[in-house]
Amino acid sequence: HHRGRRPMMAAAAPASPWPMISIAEANKISLEHTSPLELEERKLQNLLECVLAEDVVAPEDVPSVPTSIMDGYAVVSSDGAGEFNIVGSSRAGASEGVSVSAGSVCYITTGAPLPAGADAVVMVEETLPGSSEGRVKISKAAKPRQNVREVGSDMATGERVLAAGERIGAAEIGLLATVGVAAAKVFSRPKVAIMSTGDELADVTASSPLTPGIIRDSNRNMLLAACEKLGAEVIDMGIVNDNSQALEQALDKVIGQGANMLITSGGVSMGDRDLVKPLLERRGKIHFGRVLMKPGKPLTFATIDVKRSNKDCSLLVFGLPGNPVSALVTFHLVVEPCLRKMMGVKDPSLRRLRVKTTQNITLDPQRPEYYRVSLQWDDGQACLVAVSTGGQRSSRLLSMRSANALLELPQASGDLPAGSFVSALLIGDLSFSDRIASKLTLAVPPPPPPLPLAPPFTYTGKASKPMIGVLTVSDRASRGQYEDVSGPLIVEVMREYLATDCEFVCRMVPDEVDLIANAIRDFALAGCALVCSTGGTGPAIRDVTPEAMMKVCDKVYDGFGELMRRRSLEEGVPTAILSRQLAASIGKTLVLNLPGKPNAIRTCLDAVFPAIPYCLDLLGGPSLQGSGRVQVFRPQAK
Repeated sequence: HHRGRRPMMAAAAPASPWPMISIAEANKISLEHTSPLELEERKLQNLLECVLAEDVVAPEDVPSVPTSIMDGYAVVSSDGAGEFNIVGSSRAGASEGVSVSAGSVCYITTGAPLPAGADAVVMVEETLPGSSEGRVKISKAAKPRQNVREVGSDMATGERVLAAGERIGAAEIGLLATVGVAAAKVFSRPKVAIMSTGDELADVTASSPLTPGIIRDSNRNMLLAACEKLGAEVIDMGIVNDNSQALEQALDKVIGQGANMLITSGGVSMGDRDLVKPLLERRGKIHFGRVLMKPGKPLTFATIDVKRSNKDCSLLVFGLPGNPVSALVTFHLVVEPCLRKMMGVKDPSLRRLRVKTTQNITLDPQRPEYYRVSLQWDDGQACLVAVSTGGQRSSRLLSMRSANALLELPQASGDLPAGSFVSALLIGDLSFSDRIASKLTLAVPPPPPPLPLAPPFTYTGKASKPMIGVLTVSDRASRGQYEDVSGPLIVEVMREYLATDCEFVCRMVPDEVDLIANAIRDFALAGCALVCSTGGTGPAIRDVTPEAMMKVCDKVYDGFGELMRRRSLEEGVPTAILSRQLAASIGKTLVLNLPGKPNAIRTCLDAVFPAIPYCLDLLGGPSLQGSGRVQVFRPQAK
């Protein structure tokens, strides 16, 4: 909203009593004075955006009985292929209690209990109508436990489902409901009081035209929204005039309402009506009053001793500059991490990304600058590009419109050329990053036409554990014509074989060389240690996964494919000689082509998994440990 303060008439500009500190020092000081809040119990429907204070473990196995992964027929695997009597049905939530014996089958739906006597499920696509009613032809023999979701395979009794310190989103609400948690202990939401200061301010409801010199208060409404978005409870303190007594009374009211934090905007510069700093000096302790940054130099942080519930506490006070951009930038950089810490977030700092600039940017020789941009994915360059939001003047709130990141520009002379890679701090949701197109995007090659598939995966957080990418390559599955079974099976098998806790990220693309190649490259750029693709390795015209992999990978490891084919032939699959599986690497990422058939996936992973951890060691990737289900090959160092 705010004005530049009119300076007092003086022979020389007054010197500030506050030393200039770096933004890193400002973060360190403010976080040192911030503590997580007390714990409270909240009902499930009130847990969104809260932070868990305790681990949540599964009280029972999920599923509690063996169930079917897909619609089809529950069979006795030793019966093989042929025509069989249908003895009944098992449906999710309404099982008939039927049992299966040799020579019979049972119709079964996804999620239904596996009937007694059955040890596998054949999917509907691998069956034909029988010679008469009540009979069905099974066209392909099943292996034991095929398409069966075992007891506890989703969650095992005692397994940690959510950890203390995790923020609760929609998926976490679903997990809590799954394990029967109707209420959970979380860190309390901080109570944040927000006020704007200034004689020139009018409320948003003021009628037009405004009196000359009067402007509408944007900062307070903006900061209220920013705090609410983070999960804080807000107290709207309105507009306070430039009057010492009025400011004193407002502060007393904030303390009386039990606020954990007070955020003011305006009144922290060097003008004769900038009265917030003198108030904080009288009532508390100012820890810093100037920060070497652009915008936001007058940012002020103080603490005031108060009593809350008969306990000695500190009220954190952030005096933000009056210019609206300065107010919001300093909020994100310094205030937001403190709010996160209050809410129990273990690592409250903003997330950093490495992004590419799309235009020349003039640097400031006096101060490091936090430059507002919209991050967008560029398919042609396979990276995130930073598109300027326009003029960066601190009073121009339009420069925050659509901004989801702040470029960390160094204090230096000259220009930063277009195409430079720089650090960016995330301040917004990347899922809306392509909502507004800037004319500055013309500075980079235009992206290819949009494709009918999900956008490329980009990991935007800090990976706390090794990542494994799973890529399903299928025209039909990408069009939604059938459910992807192979991708989830890879995740299931790898979790069985690995003792190391890994994060799995799945994606699906049609059988198109460029789309497959881009997806593999996306996973590698995101830091995946291993990428397992499934499908597209046969001799058909549309089977192009190996060709796609060769477009982006550096080295090929023929032995993996040879071993997978040999193992499949040993298993009695003569068509394995037609398979073109490969393994290759792109940087530190190992890429493994697996067949599309679910049965072949486990066979092939059984064959090659022992060599995967050692290969990743040699590539300089994370050290993965086997669970013992499959012996890992890792020679002893000499």
